[in-house]
Amino acid sequence: ETGPNFALAQQVEREMQMGPRTRKVNVFEPLEDAEELYLNYRRHPSFAIYCGGNEGSFGPVMGRKFYAKVKAMDLDRLVTEQCTMAQPFWKRTVPYDGDKAQVWRGRKVSPRNAPEYYQLSETDDFISYPCKVWPRGSANPPCPMVGHEYLNLSVKADTRLADRFTGLWNHPLDRAQRGNWLTRFGLDHATGDRLQDAQHALQAIWQKRGIESARKDPHCDGYYFWSVTDCIRANEIGWTHKLDTENPAFMAQGLYNSFFEEKANGQTAAGFAAFNSPVGVFVDAEPADFHLVSGERFAFDVLLANYGESPLSAARVKWTIVGADGAELASGGADAGFRALGGVEKIAAFAPQAPGIERAAAAKLIVTVCDGDRVAGSGSWPCWLFPRRTTGAGRDLAVTGSVRAAFASAFDGVRDSAADSAVRVVVADEGSPEIAAALARGQSVIEVGGQAGPLNIELGWWFLSGIVGAIFETDDPLLRYLPESKALSTLHFRLFKKGLRLPVNGFSNANLAAISEEGKGCFAHLGARADRRGGRHVFAYGLAIDPALPESLALMDGLVDRARMPLTAAERETANEAGSVAAKAGAGAAGAGADSNKGGAGRL
Repeated sequence: ETGPNFALAQQVEREMQMGPRTRKVNVFEPLEDAEELYLNYRRHPSFAIYCGGNEGSFGPVMGRKFYAKVKAMDLDRLVTEQCTMAQPFWKRTVPYDGDKAQVWRGRKVSPRNAPEYYQLSETDDFISYPCKVWPRGSANPPCPMVGHEYLNLSVKADTRLADRFTGLWNHPLDRAQRGNWLTRFGLDHATGDRLQDAQHALQAIWQKRGIESARKDPHCDGYYFWSVTDCIRANEIGWTHKLDTENPAFMAQGLYNSFFEEKANGQTAAGFAAFNSPVGVFVDAEPADFHLVSGERFAFDVLLANYGESPLSAARVKWTIVGADGAELASGGADAGFRALGGVEKIAAFAPQAPGIERAAAAKLIVTVCDGDRVAGSGSWPCWLFPRRTTGAGRDLAVTGSVRAAFASAFDGVRDSAADSAVRVVVADEGSPEIAAALARGQSVIEVGGQAGPLNIELGWWFLSGIVGAIFETDDPLLRYLPESKALSTLHFRLFKKGLRLPVNGFSNANLAAISEEGKGCFAHLGARADRRGGRHVFAYGLAIDPALPESLALMDGLVDRARMPLTAAERETANEAGSVAAKAGAGAAGAGADSNKGGAGRL
C-alpha cells in the first residue's frame, strides 16, 4: 500500500468500474494521453517507452512536466519528450566550462556537434540518434541511444507497379512519365528497369550494412527501422513541398513495396531476418568489404549479439568462403566457449590466407555460430577474389596527367611523350589536347576524369541524393579482370564517384559498359568506341583507378587491354570521329552549361 503506483492502481480500479471515459475531440492533453496509455497498455509486451511526439517540442516547461508525470506514474519505462534529430534550441547546451553549464545526471553535456546535446536529464532517458550508418563506437552518450528513423534510404518508386494502384490511391508517376524521362538520356524502359533493379540491390546492401552497423556498435541500444513498406513520397527540392520538376521521381524507402512484396532484385524477408533476428552474427573485417588477393592474408573478427532464448554453453565458430558454384574455397573455425545472453561481443578472430585463384571471381564468406550441434546464428558477406598480379608491360603506353604515377607503378617502361613512335596508347586527363592529337595520329586513347571528389555510393535519407543505382555490362572487355557484378555493389564501393551526364560526346549508349542513375540524371562511367582515324577511344570517368587497390588495378588492366585491341572490320565500318568526352555537355536536363555533364553534388 506504500508503493509508488498504489494510488494509480486504485484509480485504475475505479475507472474499470465506471466504464470508458468520454473524451473531447482534438484536444491537446499530453499528460492525460500518457496516463491513458499507461492505464490501457501497461501490460502489453510491446510497450517499451513513452514518447511525446516526433521532431517537435513541448517546450522547457511542459517537457519537464511530461517527463515528471510519467516517472511518478510508471518509473520503470524509458521516456523521451520527443523522438527526434531536430531538438529545439532550448535543449542545446552552450559548450563552456562554468557553474551554469548544464549536466546530465552529474556529467557536463557535450558540445553541440556531439549526440549528447540532444537530451536533458529532466526530459529524456535516451537519445534518438543517429539516422544513418555511423563509425562504430564513435557516439558514446551517457544514456541509452536509439537510432532515429534509421535507414530511411531512398530510391525511386518502381513504375512497373503503377497499373496495380487502383481506386483510392494511385501511383503518382506512371510508366509513360518514367519513359519520357529516360528518353532525355537516350535510354529505354529495358535499361531503365535494369537501373530500377540496381536501385533495389543497392538499397538491400545498405539495409544490411546499416542494421549490422547498429547491432555491432557497443553503445547502440536499438533502432526503429524506417520503414517496412514504401511510402512513395514526392522528390522535393529540399523541404519545400515543391516537386522537383527536373526529375519528377517519387521516393521509395521501404523494405517491401506498397503491396508488402519483396522488391525485384532487392532485399528478401529471409535475407533481412538473417541480420535482424534475436541472435546476430557479424564481422569486423580488414579490408572492410573483402577484396581479397590470392595468397595474401586478411583478418576479421566475429561478433555475437545473443538475445535468443538461452546462453550458448559451448559455442563454436565456423567460417567458409564459397564460390559462385557453391564449392568451398577456404574454411576455418574456433571454439568460443560459454556465451551469455546480452549485447554484442567479440567471440573469435581469424587471419587466414585468401584462397588461390587464377581468375577474378565473386564469392561469399559464411560465418556460423553453433552451440553443440545446434546452429545458433549465421551471416554471410560478399567476397571479391583477385589473382595475384604482376607488373604489366608498358613500353607502348604514354601517360600524362593525374594518373601517371598510378600507371607507371602498374606497368614497366611507361613513356612520357605521346609522340614516341613506340607508343600505341595514350592516357590523358579529360579535355587534354593530347587526346585530339593522339587520335589524329591514329593512336588509341584512354581518357580519364572524375578522380577527385567523394565516393558516390550512399543513398539519401528522405530525399533522392546522388546515386540510386548503377549497372555494368560484365561481358564487355573493359570489365574482364573484375569479378562479375551486374549492379553497383560492395565490389565498387572504393571506386565509384560521379559520372558524365548522358549522352556522352562521340559515344552511343551501345558503346557504354557502366551507367548510373542519380536523383537528377543518368550518367556514364565506362565506354569504348572505334575512331575513324584508326585508333580506339576508351574513357573511364568517376572511377578511382589511381589507388593501388586490386579492383583499381583490375579496371586499369581492362582499360589498357581494350585500348590495345585492333579495330575489327565491322568496327571500322561504324567508326566515327570525335574529340574529348568533355568537349560537349550532355543533353540531359541540366542544360548545356560548361559543367552540366558532370554529376551533381546531390544531397545526403
